[in-house]
Amino acid sequence: MVQTAQWYQQMVDWYDRTKTRSGVSPTKDQWIQAFTALTGADPVIGGQLYDKGAAYIGVTGQRADANTQQYWYDQMTTRQEPTGGLMSAAPAPATPSNQWYQQMVDWYDKTVAGGTPVTRERWEQAFTALTGADPTMATGMYDKGKGYVGTAGQRASEGVQQGWYNEMVEAAQPKVPLPHQINPAVWDSLSKTAKQMILAAAGAGRTPSGAWDETDYLNQFNASRPIGTAPKSTQYNWGSPQGYF
Repeated sequence: MVQTAQWYQQMVDWYDRTKTRSGVSPTKDQWIQAFTALTGADPVIGGQLYDKGAAYIGVTGQRADANTQQYWYDQMTTRQEPTGGLMSAAPAPATPSNQWYQQMVDWYDKTVAGGTPVTRERWEQAFTALTGADPTMATGMYDKGKGYVGTAGQRASEGVQQGWYNEMVEAAQPKVPLPHQINPAVWDSLSKTAKQMILAAAGAGRTPSGAWDETDYLNQFNASRPIGTAPKSTQYNWGSPQGYF
């Protein structure tokens, strides 16, 4: 498998070389085949990455840079282990948060200068294409921005809009239940890695009641078990919790 730091330039070289030889742009299928052969990634990831790149070009008129495409790649190749429904997956923004604002400003100004009205639908499509965020988040950002303009008479600054963006990303993060809400049978069926992810989430405050210490979380969980359901061993030695994004 090619190192992730290398794949972008190699794909660019392949794409440009293929286009020069044939006189036409490679098809989606050809791109996915080349990407899969080069990186060893699943073809599904190749298809998703191709679609994001095509959408980005449709909005900006240019190829996404190495940092943006690497961010997409990292988000797609980072997978959380199934946890029996204890955590719900949250869509991660697909463009680094320090880039999307200026890209949206540039797109908006260019669109208006070209005489095309920027409707809610067009704005949300552009935002979704550039960030990879959920359409619901795009709607929220548009409404906040429109309300701000209506009150202040001008576009919200980067700092203000970044604050909205961060709040929505935070609200969309996965949650884990409180210890007494977990079904013991489900917990016992999980792998050590899955349990680590849940404890890491609880420690980071991703529960209805905020952050939990690992030991307290486990003690509360075991105390809530119905009589006769305790596992043979309740000793846990998992080391440092690992991130689950």
